[in-house]
Parts: sequence; structure tokens; C-alpha cells
Amino acid sequence: MQIVRVNAPDARGTTPTSMSTVMMSVGDENDLFKLLEVRPVDAPKEVLLEMKKDAQVVTLAKGQVFERIDGYIANLRYDAENRNFNNVRELSTITLLGETNKVVTLTSNELVLLNPATALKTTLKYNAAP
Repeated sequence: MQIVRVNAPDARGTTPTSMSTVMMSVGDENDLFKLLEVRPVDAPKEVLLEMKKDAQVVTLAKGQVFERIDGYIANLRYDAENRNFNNVRELSTITLLGETNKVVTLTSNELVLLNPATALKTTLKYNAAP
């Protein structure tokens, strides 16, 4: 089984991709999934996995690719302070006008900031460039 993972950007801002081959037995788990079953046992053609993040059960046939998005990264521009915030993820913090805000939600079309001092939530909708 081969796993390709896109990791958080490094200090230079580049997003490293790592690929690894894993040897596992039924019941073994790593930080991504638990191997539930191998079918058939004598000549494996598919595996049954349980994803760690949400307990989703996935059946993968030999040679099949499984892809899913587990998070988003946003590059933000705040014109009032002439600042850029690059590679922002959920649970990141950004400081606007001296106040620290936490990114509580980041989806493909919106970002929600929470100011812990005031409990105020601000939703920013994605505005695609023309």
C-alpha cells in the first residue's frame, strides 16, 4: 500500500509531498487509518480501512486510489494594515488591528474567525479573482 500525503508548508512556504509504502497486519493502525480487513486472505484483492479522523470506513480494491480533502489552506490579504497572511489553516491565529483571532472554520468557500476576547465571530466568503 502506498500513501501520498501533502503536509503543512515548511519554513520556505513550499508544501512538501511525501510518499511511503507501509507494511501492516489486520488490526494495525497509523495516524491516518486502521486496517480492518484484507479480502480474500490468501490472495488479497482489497482492503477495508477505518479513517482515524472521522471513522469513515473505506474499501479499496488493489490498484484503486482513494483521495479526500482533509483541510484547506488560505492566503489572505488585509488591506487596512497592508498585510498578507499566507498558508492559513483551521486553528491558526492571525492578528488584525492588534487583536488575535482564531480560524475556527475554513472551507472551500468561507473562513470563520473567532476573537476570543469578545467571542465575536466573523465570516469571510471566498471572493474569486476575475
